[in-house]
Amino acid sequence: MITRGYIVGKIVDDLAGLKYQFETRNRLQLFDLTRFCEDFFKDLLNIVYSLNLTNLNNERSNNPGIDLGDSKKPIAFQITSTKTSQKVTDTLEKLTQVQIDTYKDINVFIVGSKQGSYTIDQALIDKTKFNVDNNILDIDYLLKDIVVLETEILDEIFSLFKREFRQLKIELEPIDSQGNFQSSLYNQLEVTLNRPPQNANKLADRFDEDDVNLASIQELYRKLLRVPRVTRELLAIIADKGKFKGYNHDCHEWGVLPQVLKNFLKMSDDELQSELAILEDVDLIYYGEDWIGEKLFHYVTLSCFTLNEIVNWAKENDVSLRRLFNTMDFTELDE
Repeated sequence: MITRGYIVGKIVDDLAGLKYQFETRNRLQLFDLTRFCEDFFKDLLNIVYSLNLTNLNNERSNNPGIDLGDSKKPIAFQITSTKTSQKVTDTLEKLTQVQIDTYKDINVFIVGSKQGSYTIDQALIDKTKFNVDNNILDIDYLLKDIVVLETEILDEIFSLFKREFRQLKIELEPIDSQGNFQSSLYNQLEVTLNRPPQNANKLADRFDEDDVNLASIQELYRKLLRVPRVTRELLAIIADKGKFKGYNHDCHEWGVLPQVLKNFLKMSDDELQSELAILEDVDLIYYGEDWIGEKLFHYVTLSCFTLNEIVNWAKENDVSLRRLFNTMDFTELDE
């Protein structure tokens, strides 16, 4: 069971990390906030203060003065990462008379830390009824109110963070001139050696005109490159745990019962089927069924004739299929 202390600690840590991220962005002169950021803080403020804020920029792009508003309370917020007196002044100057009349409590919420003091023109303060001491909020102010909330409300905030916080942090990451950012999925792509065979002469005695030749091995190599490394390993495991026999085909091939793979790998049916589907999509395996007596069995075989021959060569020459498929260095087949 997740305790109250854990939830509070996680929320505090996440918001402290977010505060640091905004301070880093500000040092880089990156002050813009995305609509996603505004919506996240809208949802958070709604939970913490029992509000019904809406994003006013959905009604009118770049709504002057304020971003979020609850006309029934009535309360409004400008969400900004800029903490200066000039930013507060600019916000108040942009307020329309309709906004001033609609929202009796207008706040500037700084996603970071506010300054120790602010200098705002008194005439502007009088016009907008803005209170410098009470209406400039920041993350530390928000945290003080969060830590004393009832457990049920903390659970709601925790759920919001689980849904949205990772995306929020990604939204705030600086993007370089190449379109890259720290959490980019491109950074998580497997870096694979591109070392296809040049002659594959170690398999020359297995070459024939129709099935196994340098061209078929190079084509197999291209198929393997389209498969994630962890999935390629499954091919080696099928050969290691399976048998070389005729699985309802005229020729022999390496195959295994899916239940055997599931038991060895401690995978769920869905996990195993997902991996097998990737291999089947590039025609590296065949997923079939056969009757043994009166019972129907499913089986998985290496469907590519060239792949089966490489497996046979590797087993005969004590070559690690796992290493071959993980490194994708098929120059090991060359002489």
